[in-house]
Amino acid sequence: MYFYFRPVQHADSSIYKEEIAAFIKEYSERKSASTFFYRQDSSERKGYSQKAAKRIEYFEFDPNKIEVEEWMKLGFSEKQAESIEKYKAHGAKFYKPEDLKRVYIIGEDGYERLAPYIKIASREFQKREYERPEATEQSKSRWTIDINTADSAEFEKLRGIGPSYARRMVNYRKALGGYVSVEQVSEIWGLPDSTYQAIKDKLVVGTPVSKMNINLVSLQKLKAHPYIRYYLAEAIEKYRDKKVNLQSIEELKSVKGMNDSIYQKIAPYFQVGE
Repeated sequence: MYFYFRPVQHADSSIYKEEIAAFIKEYSERKSASTFFYRQDSSERKGYSQKAAKRIEYFEFDPNKIEVEEWMKLGFSEKQAESIEKYKAHGAKFYKPEDLKRVYIIGEDGYERLAPYIKIASREFQKREYERPEATEQSKSRWTIDINTADSAEFEKLRGIGPSYARRMVNYRKALGGYVSVEQVSEIWGLPDSTYQAIKDKLVVGTPVSKMNINLVSLQKLKAHPYIRYYLAEAIEKYRDKKVNLQSIEELKSVKGMNDSIYQKIAPYFQVGE
């Protein structure tokens, strides 16, 4: 019975106060860090990180008309933006804001975030009753587009060409200094070969390009040309400084880094005179 009635001895825990306080502080810090990483992982699963969210630039947009750069401003990564453009390139159109939910990259969450800024141009047209003359095979073959003078609206008349591709066709023409052959249209970024094959018979080079004087054209303009770019532009600049003036375009073949394939592409754009 002694063990039931013996006095209880209480341990003095005051000597461990510092150790207990240190343990509570460390536990609180670890719990906070764990919560931070969980929230960070959750935000990444929604399609964009907290860091990326700070760079989002909201603006009114028509999803049928914007391109990769604009999608990235709206909070998507470059890879996600390219995936959305590929979805559009296969013929997808957005007729109402809710259509964006169908895009896997955007989904329900992305749609809720972007909904206030989506402005899709109206596609309703007044129906008119009139007689259309039947197109003959001869008249069909005569319908062509001069790719050196056509604007975006004209390019959109081609089957499979929407506003995005039409703008790219115009922008690529400006970068080149004009098209010298229809085949150059197939070089446009993102344009499916099937679409090019379907439209190439409707395209013509009716207006010749305006050639640039190779002795006077600036280094920056050379660098901006799609066929020349940086290293070759600098090599041409050094060769010009050495020779003072080129007497013929064929001299470009002697430029360091130049090969026959590149020369054949750039020769139609330059001359040695005015």
